[in-house]
Amino acid sequence: HAGKMLAKHYFGGSTSMVRFDMSEFALEESAGMFIERLTVSIEEQPFGLLFFDELEKAHKTVWNVLLQVLDEGRLSTQTGRVVSFKNNIIIATSNAGTALIQENPQTTKDDLVRYLIRERLFSPEFLNRFDDIVVFHALSKQDSEAVMRLLLQDLNARLLQERGVTVQITDALVRALVEAGYNEEYGARALRRT
Repeated sequence: HAGKMLAKHYFGGSTSMVRFDMSEFALEESAGMFIERLTVSIEEQPFGLLFFDELEKAHKTVWNVLLQVLDEGRLSTQTGRVVSFKNNIIIATSNAGTALIQENPQTTKDDLVRYLIRERLFSPEFLNRFDDIVVFHALSKQDSEAVMRLLLQDLNARLLQERGVTVQITDALVRALVEAGYNEEYGARALRRT
């Protein structure tokens, strides 16, 4: 959701975001397919946000491709084409540190980076290519209530447009939905399903 908002505000629309489900590139031989899809997405939309979701699920050869993109800002394909990423914002998500964060809710960015390197989940040179690493802690009940209000506002916008009606958003409704859907592990996804 944050990626769509960033694409909307920086590039003018959430359609400016291209999402890659990195679990699709779990095999070593999938690096070629990753290069091809990445190249095509940049050629079709040279200005935009690239979102690599669940980065830890990709094979290390795919990480090496991404390392080249992050390091040099360009990618050379097997056919000799060179694609530039100078006009892109790149973000990635990973669940690689979830166990550490669940054990210690006070986990800092430095703690997380040390853990990822010690456990050989990501290499130091790979992590150092990112401008920043943000640690996401589990949503509290209070955070979940704020998220639920936003979800209900989105629902109302759709209902108004499609059916000409809205739902009255009360504190009791928000609390009841959060109570039914709160899940520390799955966060806002569980709230959206509820």
